[in-house]
Amino acid sequence: MDRYIIHEFRTSDGIYRIDYDSLANLPDLAPKLTQGSGISIVSGPNDSQEISVDPEIQVNIGKLMNKVFPITANIVSSSGFGTYEEGDIVTPQISWTVTRDNIEVSSYQATPMIQIGSSGWVPKQTTQNLGTYSPGEVTTNTAVKLIIQDSSEEVTIGPLYTKFTKYRYYGVLTTRPTTITEELVRSLGHSELSTASTLGSTGLAAGRYFLFVCPGTVTLKVRHAGTDSVIESESGTLEMHRQNGTGGTITYSWILVPSSDIYWSFTIKNN
Repeated sequence: MDRYIIHEFRTSDGIYRIDYDSLANLPDLAPKLTQGSGISIVSGPNDSQEISVDPEIQVNIGKLMNKVFPITANIVSSSGFGTYEEGDIVTPQISWTVTRDNIEVSSYQATPMIQIGSSGWVPKQTTQNLGTYSPGEVTTNTAVKLIIQDSSEEVTIGPLYTKFTKYRYYGVLTTRPTTITEELVRSLGHSELSTASTLGSTGLAAGRYFLFVCPGTVTLKVRHAGTDSVIESESGTLEMHRQNGTGGTITYSWILVPSSDIYWSFTIKNN
């Protein structure tokens, strides 16, 4: 039987010249193929004969191409993911494309998976346009991921998270406050969505105070950043509203870092 050169493949450990008789073993070479390799069936020795490839070999070629050029799923745009204040209503949405060898693929199955809080992942059916999914309005911690399947291949997008939490506040004061009020706390230089009740090493200029406020009833302590010794400080609790105006009041804990005659550094801990 005459042999016909099919292609030369550059692999991780050399060049393979594949002929007709070895086509049935093409999948064994797949792990060695580098990106950019491909299959092109050329003419026979006299450049006038054609190769007749049986169905099994065609299937093997298809399997090999799937390994050389696997599908990839990429996020085109997303919104509604990230961290939000409790009480917010958010509508997450994700759009994606699926490609093979930089060519967009349209025939694939996308299964959205949803996780609410600490519950398990639940598959969802979508009737929306292919390439876009939204779980609708969410008000509790929610995660979304997509299982993309094409023939025997599977890739995952995500998970992407929408989380809800409370604000904490802190900042420098030029004078010692007589009372700690919600108005004063809101005027501090820093607010962030976090329930953390600690603060790393922070420098404080001479003659300045520092107010730290976090959600919950917490025993806060100021410690010298260098010696870790506890610095006597005023502390207490107050009731505050959410920034988005929803719900009732929330209990916050506060601690006032005292001023010093010199610049110094402190930490805030909950023990």
